[in-house]
Amino acid sequence: MKKCEKCNVYVNTQRKTCPLCFEPLKEMDKEELEYPVYPDYVPPKRKTNFFIKSMTFLAIASIIITAFINITTYKKETGLWFLYVVASVLYFLVLIKSMILSRSNTAKKILTQMVTLSALVVGIDLISNSTGWSYTYVIPCLSVISTLTIGIILLSKTIRYSDYIVYLLVSLLLGLVPFIFWIFKLVNVLWPSLMAASFSLVVFIAMVIFADESTKEELKKRFHI
Repeated sequence: MKKCEKCNVYVNTQRKTCPLCFEPLKEMDKEELEYPVYPDYVPPKRKTNFFIKSMTFLAIASIIITAFINITTYKKETGLWFLYVVASVLYFLVLIKSMILSRSNTAKKILTQMVTLSALVVGIDLISNSTGWSYTYVIPCLSVISTLTIGIILLSKTIRYSDYIVYLLVSLLLGLVPFIFWIFKLVNVLWPSLMAASFSLVVFIAMVIFADESTKEELKKRFHI
């Protein structure tokens, strides 16, 4: 333990100068201290490491077992059904990591789930001789739901809009993707794509009109206005 004679503070450090005034520190003996010296704070070890390893092991084991069963009993009618298990297990791992164990803000968790779930349904759609139902109906609905959820959080909680603005903007942009698919004739049904795009634009306009000054400044920075 060291003491700064100028600031009259005790500093538990290896450095030779005071972090406040940069004057030389005086080395102190325990007998000279006016207050008892408490041990350094040691943060508790997180007990999630074993849980993550267990879930990862079970995921890999389930993939290997189902792949073995599928290959050894393969029939043309059923195809490689173990790929459904692979997609579902990977989504389950992302769900645990991003929603349960992550300490990031709620908007980031929602956006992560939207992107991951979109990738999952597209993967299932492609594996099952794609008919386009994933990006025609599911992704537009997921976009609307995620944008609406983040919007409700912004309205119901006393938080800074600027903390959530990036995730909301990404969610709005993803809402335009299905409409772009329709423009390039990748989607034949218009109303889900138009619904998602319209909702994204309405939310963006509302955000610009009702946002506080810090949010507007953040928008200017993001769009280099």
